[in-house]
Amino acid sequence: MLMILFFYSCGNQDSFQHEDQGLNTKVNQLDNVPNNASLDSVKRQVFVDSALYYLLDLGDHEMSRIMFDSARMAGMSRHNYDYSIGYTFYIENEYLRAMFLFERALDEEPNNPKYALRLAECYYFLNKEKNLIIETLKQGLLNGGKYPENIPTTFVKGTELEDLINKNLDSVH
Repeated sequence: MLMILFFYSCGNQDSFQHEDQGLNTKVNQLDNVPNNASLDSVKRQVFVDSALYYLLDLGDHEMSRIMFDSARMAGMSRHNYDYSIGYTFYIENEYLRAMFLFERALDEEPNNPKYALRLAECYYFLNKEKNLIIETLKQGLLNGGKYPENIPTTFVKGTELEDLINKNLDSVH
């Protein structure tokens, strides 16, 4: 995976001039992570995630997907992988592809509000049945998520979700 990061940083010099220092810092952090059993796997995952999401923030979604594939082979959880790849499609407005991956992620981790709310947004953008969108929103909100900005609150007017949102105005941002 480090070789791919290195290749990427060397191969895209023009688009990388200002961001290059930040990526080098992430690569150095990954290089300094010892590869032994005494290191907490959660700490290792934080380094990997930060480097991968840094690439995603640069706008090269295809390279991000390649990096997530490498991370999956290195032990990234299936639900985290599905969400991450799905998110690259989501930000490219490829909601059908993102929806499939968010559904799989949510199946594996049904109490994850981030997965449920992102999936609800895909359902909304794809004009899925209102009840499906409402139930998915409800699942995300009841698990601690915040109401997504991309779905107007008027969409839930007159539903049981409207009461839930009114009870907890902090969930709407």
